[in-house]
Amino acid sequence: MLAVTVLAVALRLYQLDGRSLWLDEILASQTAHLAGPAQVVTWSKAAINQMPFFYMFLWFFGHWGDTAVVLRLPAVLAGTLLVPAVFLTGRSLLGARAGLVAALLTAVLPFAVWYSQEARAYSLLMLMTTLQMYFAFWSVKRGRVTDWLGLAGFTVLNLYTHYVALTVTVTVAVFVLIFVVDDALGRASVWAKAGVGFLLAVTAAVAVLGLREGYELARPYARGHLGLALGLAGLAIVLVAVFALLLWRRSPAVRRLAAEPRFRMLRLAAATGILVSLAYLPWLPSLLVLLRRPDQSLGQIHLDHPAGLSDLAYTLAGLDLTGFMLVALCIGIVAIFAWSFPSPARPWNRFSCSRGSECRWSYSSRPPAPTQLRSILATSPSSCRRP
Repeated sequence: MLAVTVLAVALRLYQLDGRSLWLDEILASQTAHLAGPAQVVTWSKAAINQMPFFYMFLWFFGHWGDTAVVLRLPAVLAGTLLVPAVFLTGRSLLGARAGLVAALLTAVLPFAVWYSQEARAYSLLMLMTTLQMYFAFWSVKRGRVTDWLGLAGFTVLNLYTHYVALTVTVTVAVFVLIFVVDDALGRASVWAKAGVGFLLAVTAAVAVLGLREGYELARPYARGHLGLALGLAGLAIVLVAVFALLLWRRSPAVRRLAAEPRFRMLRLAAATGILVSLAYLPWLPSLLVLLRRPDQSLGQIHLDHPAGLSDLAYTLAGLDLTGFMLVALCIGIVAIFAWSFPSPARPWNRFSCSRGSECRWSYSSRPPAPTQLRSILATSPSSCRRP
C-alpha cells in the first residue's frame, strides 16, 4: 500500500505546473491574499456557489506565495490521501485485495490525477466523500460512538467542501436509515420494516418542504433582519430540545423505551443528525440564495450533453500521457488484472472430528501436510456431518 501511495504522489506532482492557471483557478487564488478565515467565508458567500472549506487551505498555503505549484498543493495533498482512504473503504467492504485494487485504480485514474492537479475543491470532495462512506459503513456495522462521531465530522466537512455533497449526504442518510429501521424493529417482517422506512422518508420530505415554505413566507418580513431571523430559528430549535428533555425527565415510559438496547443505533443516528444539522444551520441562508439562482446551481447541469469518449480523450490528452505517466499507467493496468484474476487453485476439503464426534469441514487452497493427511484418512467420513 505504501508503494501505491508513493506512486500516487509521483503522478500528482509530475508536471504540476505544466498547465497554466485557468479562469476558475485564478478566481480561487484570490483567497490566498485574504486577511483571515472570516474573509474566506465572506468571499465564499459572495461567490454564491462556493463552499469555504477548501479555500481555507488555499488561504493557509497562500502564505508561501501564489504560484501554480503552491496553489495546487492542497489538491495534491487531498488527492494523495484519497488513495489510502479508498483502500480502507474497499478493505472494509470487500477485503484487502479489493481495497488494494481500488486504491491502485484511484492512484492512476486520469480524472483523479487531473483534479488533484487543479486548485479546485474536487479532490477534497472525493476524499471527504470516501471517508463519509467509510464511517457510515462502520457506524451501522460496528456501532461504536467514535464511528458515529467520525460520520458526523466528515459529513459536516464534506458539506462545507462543495454543494454536491448534499446529494452524497442524502444517499448516506438513506443507507443509515435502512439499517437503523432494521435494528430497531428487530424480528418484524420485511414489509413492516419497509413501511416504517417509507413513513420516515415521507415525514422527512414533508418537514423539509414545510421548512422551505415557512422560510419563503417569512422572508419578506425578515428582509434586512437576517440576524433576527436566525436568532428566532435558533430559539425554535432550543425550544424543541427543551421539550424533548422535559418529556424524557417526566415520562418513565419514554425513558424505559428509549433505553432498550435495540434502540441504541437509533439514538446514535439521531444524535449524529442533530450535530450535522446544527453545524450546517449557519450556512442555510447561503444555500437558499443558491437555490434561487438556477444559473449558479441546477441550471449548469447540461443533460443534453453527458460525458462521453470525447471528454475522456480530451482529459487524457491534457494529462500528456507520455514517458513516466504512460509507464505508470501501464504498470497499474497490468497489476490490476494480475490481482483481479488470480490463478485458480484446487480446493481441498478437510474435516476433523473431536472426541464428542462433532465434525467440522473446512476448505483450503493448499494441500494438507502429511501428518494432517494421515489423520484425515484415519477418520471415517461417514461418521462426520457438515455443520
